[in-house]
Amino acid sequence: MPQIQVNFQGVHAATGFPLADPGIYRVRVTKVAQKTTKASGEPGLEVWLQILHDQSGGVEFAGINLVRTYVFGDKSKRFTRRFLDACGDDIKAALDGGQMIYDEMLIGRELLVNV
Repeated sequence: MPQIQVNFQGVHAATGFPLADPGIYRVRVTKVAQKTTKASGEPGLEVWLQILHDQSGGVEFAGINLVRTYVFGDKSKRFTRRFLDACGDDIKAALDGGQMIYDEMLIGRELLVNV
């Protein structure tokens, strides 16, 4: 297994960024942007998900934003598709039918995510 070749001695974790405990949360898509990834240069989809509540309805982490980038590369396209399918049957049907979808179609969608 490759090692991470960075010395973190004396480096403290950033503060001011609230983190959600691991768990399953209902989230809402609040922002979507098509971007080129810095690492590979491949096109991708940056998605902002705002936590609404946890599985039991708890709101301790409500309002925290999770940011995820889905890449359109050949090896990772299936993970992007899994996210898009979770956004609703109409999105899945559009993709299955070869139709284009737009960023705005995803805004406001609610889904469950595992953090």
